[in-house]
Amino acid sequence: MLTAAVIGNLGADAELKYSQNGAALLRCNVAANLRAKNADGEWEEQTEWVRVTLFGLRAESLGPYLLKGQKVYATGRLEPRPWTGNDGALHAGLEIVASEIELCGSRPAEHEDRQMMRPTRTANRQPTPAGVSDDDEPF
Repeated sequence: MLTAAVIGNLGADAELKYSQNGAALLRCNVAANLRAKNADGEWEEQTEWVRVTLFGLRAESLGPYLLKGQKVYATGRLEPRPWTGNDGALHAGLEIVASEIELCGSRPAEHEDRQMMRPTRTANRQPTPAGVSDDDEPF
């Protein structure tokens, strides 16, 4: 098993969903900025996007706080995730299935207003059936 970590800013608000059995799934895209020298020896910024997925109660509790622009630190196992583009072509990608996501720094004031307006998503949550733990991956 390969482990990975990423520090970066969220490109959009995290998306919290529930499986048919009520297990929480949180997905977000993290922009990690790299600074590297180009062929001319000049420094340039490069942005790499990393998809991060988190399951269980931690996903449910973090969902409302993972807003666009928020800086996060995510660690977990690295998994291949093929995907089909709009052109129908199959692409190879990687995803971090997170064991932990931590918020870094403070949130800008604009996020506090947005946080208060976000609907509570736990209202539609179905109870998790007996024998299913937070570590089970329903997808």
